[in-house]
Amino acid sequence: MSVVSAPAGSGKTVLLRSWISWAGLAGQAAWVAAGRGERDPLRFWLSVLAALRQTAAGSVLVREVTAAPDLDGWVITERLLADLAPLDDRVWLVVDDVHELGTDALRQLELLIMRPPGKLRFVLAGRHDVRLGLHRLAGGAPLSYELLSVASPAQVGEIGRELARFLSSLHQPETLACVAAAAGPALAPHPPPQATTDELRARLAPMLRPDQRGIVSRWCAWADDVLACRGDPVFVHGDLHGYNQVWDQQQLRLRLVADFETSGAAEAEYDFRYIPALGPGVILLISAAKHYSQRTGSPLNLDHVMAWHLRSYLGEALWRSEAGLPLLLPLPGGGTPSDYVDQLSERFDMLQIET
Repeated sequence: MSVVSAPAGSGKTVLLRSWISWAGLAGQAAWVAAGRGERDPLRFWLSVLAALRQTAAGSVLVREVTAAPDLDGWVITERLLADLAPLDDRVWLVVDDVHELGTDALRQLELLIMRPPGKLRFVLAGRHDVRLGLHRLAGGAPLSYELLSVASPAQVGEIGRELARFLSSLHQPETLACVAAAAGPALAPHPPPQATTDELRARLAPMLRPDQRGIVSRWCAWADDVLACRGDPVFVHGDLHGYNQVWDQQQLRLRLVADFETSGAAEAEYDFRYIPALGPGVILLISAAKHYSQRTGSPLNLDHVMAWHLRSYLGEALWRSEAGLPLLLPLPGGGTPSDYVDQLSERFDMLQIET
């Protein structure tokens, strides 16, 4: 299941229709547009039936319906579960303006998503997230610090492999080309991390121990030099921290990635910048980078990853400290900016990166 959530006029419909056309899925995509203030679930599900019957596989499997006193959305949903059970070819059910659906239609859609028949896939587009309980529907949990802290080295390696699988697919040049054609000027170039190096020098330094201030200043100069020449842009998620991921903890499979609000065009390393802070982050980064390079045929530049990580990680410490918020991860000593600098220094040493 994929969810596209963005304000009115942001290009959701154009993006999805461009994807269908570019991927050659006209015969495999059932398009349903929910009407404004759609509160009649039966009308919505009759539209779903009609759209599915226009696909190549659906024209064979999905039966026509006849009027009956007991015909409602629940009956049609159960019927679709039965009709599409033998579905061998992928079919995408695309629901545009899903936010317009009423409570009953959403609950019925949730049932279909929870028990997906055959190879039916779902794409939902709306102006805001709908209450479908996506983490529960995906049947997993976020990639939390607690989860990673108890993972074995082999499990960490498998998680790295799975992250590489997702990112290598997202970063395909064709993905950026398709999104750019649909979004046009709205596509953000290089989404900025939490802080610039100038902000870190000026505002973070007073929060640090005296012996750390020169180190952070040197790191900032190093990051500026490293990021002065960036790699080719790809389509990036932009905010791939652990709580935007839903994992099957038994199979160690990534089930869902949420929150593409900060997506845009950036070098591939930008999407790896949160990984070093996730539990055994350096080991996880090394595994993800190895598998990513094997999949894409292009080596990942760990200097660039760590330069972006520096700006994001210390930027997180800066804004949370200035706002009086607790730091995101429980670090020794209560999670002060100085603790963040110590942690970052250890990561540079483990990666043998000279700054």
